Amino acid sequence: MRSLRFTEVVKLTSAKREKLVPLCPTRWIERHDAVLVFIEFLPVIAVFLEEEHDATAGLLLIAIRDPRFLVGLVVAECILAHTLEPSRALQRKDGDLVSAYVTIRSIETIFSKFRADAENHFHDVFMKAEELLVEVGSSHNTIPVPRLCGRQTQRSNVPCESAEEYYRRAVYIPFVDHVLAELKSRFGDDTVPVALQLKQLFKGPEMDVAAVLEAAKLYELDVESLTLVKAEAERWVLSAPVFQTVKEAQAHAETNMFPNIAVLLKTLLTLPVSNAEAERSFSALKRLKTYLRSTVGQERLNGLALLGVHNYIPIPVERVISKFCEKNRRLLLA
Repeated sequence: MRSLRFTEVVKLTSAKREKLVPLCPTRWIERHDAVLVFIEFLPVIAVFLEEEHDATAGLLLIAIRDPRFLVGLVVAECILAHTLEPSRALQRKDGDLVSAYVTIRSIETIFSKFRADAENHFHDVFMKAEELLVEVGSSHNTIPVPRLCGRQTQRSNVPCESAEEYYRRAVYIPFVDHVLAELKSRFGDDTVPVALQLKQLFKGPEMDVAAVLEAAKLYELDVESLTLVKAEAERWVLSAPVFQTVKEAQAHAETNMFPNIAVLLKTLLTLPVSNAEAERSFSALKRLKTYLRSTVGQERLNGLALLGVHNYIPIPVERVISKFCEKNRRLLLA
């Protein structure tokens, strides 16, 4: 009943969605999306909780009207709005290392600008938090300054002259610094794989042949020889233009002139950006091998897993029937 009532309240607004997104602790995309959708529905949630007459709804209403909660929520929205699409890109099946690291570097640049110009950027965030304060029906007209004392140890106690300055120094700047530190620890210069040096093949006439050879040593068993790679790289400098993506460079190398460089580019294109694809196989296995299929054989399980993981590939029914009819079966099908 509560879900139906909430849907009815949402339909009275101009919201594009009809329900909240649950906060998932393991999926990056759902975590970002859940926060963004929650802020979109926040005034609706306040109205819905006012109609409920129980202790839990009252406590939740007090929590979402807390100025400290609203400031933190808007700051999270500001940062997660920039990381939502890159998070999706990192989990795509057709993603590659080069585009992933270029995307991460652009995000680092944006957040560094936020950090350098924190005073002006946070002003807009703070104004939005005050607007939300009015929309959710809080008893505060403006966001107040938390009580400060000389020896506060349980929460932030930064010196300030206004509420905006307090939250900028206590919430916004630490959060931006934390995100930047996490990006550098996961995608910093010391974590860049050697294979990413194959990006030099994008630069055409300005390519560093030595860097390409250094990366090619990792895949010495896949190419004919490093001598041939060096020879092709020297000809690549003279003939190849500047490329934007791995697929463009691979299309140029798909000739008889650069067979070894084509192998290296295919390797760079197929290197996984994250472990999302491997985790999808575990999720598919959990859905397939249920208690009712506990005795399924390995061959059948592999077939079901391929059908489940690659469900976007259309199956030609006529070919399946023809293949099925080729077998000599004892059972006669009417």
